[in-house]
Amino acid sequence: FRVRLRLFKSVFNEWRQVKRLNSSQAGGLSYFHNPGTEPLRYLTIGQLATGAAGRWPDTDVFVSVQHDTRLTFSQVEQQANKLAAGFLDLGLEPGDRLGICSPNSTQWFLTAVAAAKAGLVLVSMNPAYMRDELEYCLQKVAVRALVTDETYKIQQYYKMLCEIVPDLSELPQSTKLSCSKLPNFSAIIVNSEKNLPGTFRFCDVLESAGSLQKLYEVQKRLRPEHYANIQFTSGTTGKPKAVPL
Repeated sequence: FRVRLRLFKSVFNEWRQVKRLNSSQAGGLSYFHNPGTEPLRYLTIGQLATGAAGRWPDTDVFVSVQHDTRLTFSQVEQQANKLAAGFLDLGLEPGDRLGICSPNSTQWFLTAVAAAKAGLVLVSMNPAYMRDELEYCLQKVAVRALVTDETYKIQQYYKMLCEIVPDLSELPQSTKLSCSKLPNFSAIIVNSEKNLPGTFRFCDVLESAGSLQKLYEVQKRLRPEHYANIQFTSGTTGKPKAVPL
């Protein structure tokens, strides 16, 4: 008991020393920073990625043994910029929700970095979701576009989406959506080589942007206090709650 009490007193004393940094440039928001040698940095996720690419261009940042893939900081910077520009070319705007329902993969990682660079709010969804759960999350936070796979293990994502968006299978490939149940939902991006009706291929979006100029203009307006991610809680009662980070 005494050991626990001493530990509590130590933690409490450390907490009392936490500095509150008030920045008038950030609209009066306060930031808490634990004392240490590393100063608080007012940087966005995109700026951190760009800075890392400049400092360690040839260092691996992503390694997937399962998919036999390795990406360096500079490769991630180049591909994430292209993908972010592709998202903007689809009509997405900073602050829009970009859902992702997919297992761990190179595409998941690039999507997360690209979303941050474009000022999009990445909505992380459990890849084990069934149709009703997926539809609920898409509607709950007004997702504008979804990045997903055609299938994963027993999950049939495209079939689920065809049930959520009734005329999806009849639409031309690479077309915008119109769904009365999900009025904000406009695009499905699938990590597949197939030309699935009503969807955009991930590889095509990655290569679709002709210029990065729009992306650079967007990045000038981004701030660290802007939302970057929405996580859904997982409980045993009730429906998942959306928590912005």
